[in-house]
Amino acid sequence: MQRRSKPSSSDASTPLLPTTNASPSKDKIAGGGGIASVPSSSSSSLRKRNQQGSSVGRHKKKGTLRMFETILLLMLGGFMFLVFRIVLDRSASFSSDGKSSGDFLQQPHHISPHTTSVKFMREQSSMEATAAMKGMPSSEVDGEKKLKVELKKLSALQADGKCLGVKVLTRWEGDDVPVWECDEMNTKQKEATKEEVEEKEDEKEGEERTPDDAQETIPEADKEDGMTFPSTFPSPLDAAGPDAVVVLEPAFGVHRLDQDAVFAFAQGYDLVNYLLFVLSLRKTGFDGDIVLSVSSLDQLKPGVEEFLRSMKHVVVYAVEWTCFKKSGDPIATPTAESDCHLNGMFGRKEGDGGMEELGDAREPRPLATARFELYWAWSLRYSPLSYILLIDFRDAYFQLHPFHKAERSEKGSTEGNLLFFEENGPIADSSFNMQWIRQAYGAPTLTKLINNKIICSGSTMGEQVAMEPYLRAMVLQFDNTKCKRKGCDQGFHNYLIHSHTLQNAKGIRNHGGSKYAQGKGVINNLSLLRDISLRERGLLEGDQGSDEIKVKNWDGTVSPIVHQWDRDEELSAVIKRRMKTMKSGWADVKDKGKGDFTG
Repeated sequence: MQRRSKPSSSDASTPLLPTTNASPSKDKIAGGGGIASVPSSSSSSLRKRNQQGSSVGRHKKKGTLRMFETILLLMLGGFMFLVFRIVLDRSASFSSDGKSSGDFLQQPHHISPHTTSVKFMREQSSMEATAAMKGMPSSEVDGEKKLKVELKKLSALQADGKCLGVKVLTRWEGDDVPVWECDEMNTKQKEATKEEVEEKEDEKEGEERTPDDAQETIPEADKEDGMTFPSTFPSPLDAAGPDAVVVLEPAFGVHRLDQDAVFAFAQGYDLVNYLLFVLSLRKTGFDGDIVLSVSSLDQLKPGVEEFLRSMKHVVVYAVEWTCFKKSGDPIATPTAESDCHLNGMFGRKEGDGGMEELGDAREPRPLATARFELYWAWSLRYSPLSYILLIDFRDAYFQLHPFHKAERSEKGSTEGNLLFFEENGPIADSSFNMQWIRQAYGAPTLTKLINNKIICSGSTMGEQVAMEPYLRAMVLQFDNTKCKRKGCDQGFHNYLIHSHTLQNAKGIRNHGGSKYAQGKGVINNLSLLRDISLRERGLLEGDQGSDEIKVKNWDGTVSPIVHQWDRDEELSAVIKRRMKTMKSGWADVKDKGKGDFTG
């Protein structure tokens, strides 16, 4: 702060108040017109008073200046004290191991309570700042997540023209303080919000639940005006016309009617992906059918066909597709973003006993959507009580027999078990899942379903008698919605379950099936756990750096099937090393003829 300079000598003689001119000796007198004399003593007294006034003024200025400087210093000191207290309070809350603020201040690399220098605060390294950020209380992070969920619910309502212009909070104030309130929100939706909070509490207590508690029968839907649930779904054959039949046959391998089976869409991958999937499954003791859809044989990656032909009870379909970009231009090699016709699926018997091949009656659609037609056709090759697993191919592997503890229906039963597996979060937490449902079914449907947990369409298990109607319903969703967005199959899947569309379906037990919470069933979906490592969550068994680690469910038991393994850095590195070892072992067997290869 700059100080004002002292007045100069010339300033000191300048009166603070205007004075009469001292040179004239007389002044006009009202009414007389004459000049009155001003005594010399009076003039001298006036000059003295002016000089005294000038000195007093100077002292007043200095006093005011000092008072102003004092106030500024006090304000600066108060500001520094406030900053210091905020830093101390924040530091005290950063301790993640339950230590008190005093304990925290004794730790290295944190601000000392005796340090008041602003310069010191500014010189804290980015590493310390990052460590402090990671140490923030989980309640603050959870609050931000809850705020985001509530705002997404409001966004979905407003997309439907409801709750426009309502006031919202910009920070989480607690579970008992609404982020927004809307009179249009009906009682049922409010109850759904309450249930979501209760679900989150249940998740926190998940470690205390037994595996049996983790299974939840899908509840019977509330009866709404005009709502009906079908007991049957049309066959995918119906679109192909009268007398159509499935004519697609495997390129090699044979279905065994009385066996359990694992289905996967496995097109376009490298040899190591097939090694991991097939060999990890066989190592569990599973000797049922492995049914795969691959590229046409001449497009398989090097070594793939030879390996698959060498494995027992592997059934391979070499499916041909006619695919297009979203622009409608043809594309030679299909991708996840392209829309495709399925060739050679259906045919019609001719009068002479021959077979007429029928073109694909459906519009081009993503491969991830069309795969459910293949699964449906394959399911017809198995007996009603055979267990069938539908699983994503690229990012899944097996640690235990997938059906070892499966509950099997009694012989002759006309209903079977159908099992669904959740991910670790509600639909409202995923912009992708919201988009898939909104595009397929509209904003009002999204609003009704948004509080439900995401259920993965890439991991479903059930007995054939229950799986076949589910697959019919999945194919029908594309026929009804024409949703061609990549990922719409997951929107279909979640709609069928959460809307209770399967509730009355013949062949499916428990009002349309049963669902398992993430990490509490046969299939462990890991995708939404990527924010914290599996090691930190206590979900890896085995030493860090070991290639023998296993993924665990929340109750500490080994997960039979691991899905989305590539979302965790440590697990991904381990699995990639395993694939490399498998590839080397396969090459050794193939080149040197050392016998059957088991990985």
